Parts: sequence; C-alpha cells; structure tokens
Amino acid sequence: MDEYLNGNVKDIIEPMISALLIAQPDDPKFFMLNWLKHLYSLDYIIINHEKEELENLKLEIKNLKQKQSEAKLKKANSEVSKNKSENEKNNKNEENNKNEENKKEEENIKKSSIDKSSEKKSNSKNSKSNLQKSSDINNSNQNNKDETTFLLIIKLNLIKIQIIMIN
Repeated sequence: MDEYLNGNVKDIIEPMISALLIAQPDDPKFFMLNWLKHLYSLDYIIINHEKEELENLKLEIKNLKQKQSEAKLKKANSEVSKNKSENEKNNKNEENNKNEENKKEEENIKKSSIDKSSEKKSNSKNSKSNLQKSSDINNSNQNNKDETTFLLIIKLNLIKIQIIMIN
C-alpha cells in the first residue's frame, strides 16, 4: 500500500495539499477539484502541443525525403545525358578517323600502281576490296551505335532501379 501511495498518489497529492494550505480557501473540496482540473488540462494542452510538433516534424521529414529523391533523380539524368553526349562524340570521332584512314588508303593504292594495265587490274580488285571494307566499316559503326544505345538503356534502367530502392 505504501508503494502505491509513494509511486502513484504522492506526486499528485503533495503539490495539491501545498497549494491548498497556501490558498486556504473557504471550500477546500471545490478548490481541490479545480486544482486537479487545471493540472490535467495543462497536461492535455502539453500533449496536444507535442502531437502537433510531431506531425510537423513528420511532414518536414517527408518533404526532405522528396527533395532528396528529386535531387538524386536530377543527378542521375544529368549523368545519363553526359554519358550519352560523350558516347556520341566518341562515335563521331571514330567514324571520322575511319573515313580518313579509308581515304588515305585509297590514295596510296592509286599512287602505288606502276603501269596502266596493272593499275586497272589493281584498281578493280582494290575497289572491290575497298567497297567491301567500307561496307564492313559501316556495318561495324552501326553495330557500335546499337551497342552504345543498348548500354545507355541498361544504365538508365539501373539508375531507375536504384532510385526505387532508395525510396
């Protein structure tokens, strides 16, 4: 019984009795009733204020997470665009280099012929060979472009998956 009084009742009764002795009202029952009402209404106000603050903090966390997701998505899109433009530049440079090599090769073939008859035979053989090489190079360039596009699509999908996993 003492445990119950010390653990539960003492913290309420002692301040109320102190306030009663200080105020010395004419109607102690009414005073104690009002004192208890006032005490618990303050607790209610404090609890409601804490709930309101908690809701505001939850809302702020939600907004910050949304901003973080948007920033990550923007960064990922920027990286994809950057990689895409770099790949396009590299493909153009490779294509230009191959075209220059083909032109130089054709010029060297034309200069190397000694007599006209051998030149004609050589030219016809080399022309066919050059046409075949040009065709092979064009096919290779197309394959490189297709592979680059495929890799970019895979990267983009991986970034999307990472964003989904973060959320």
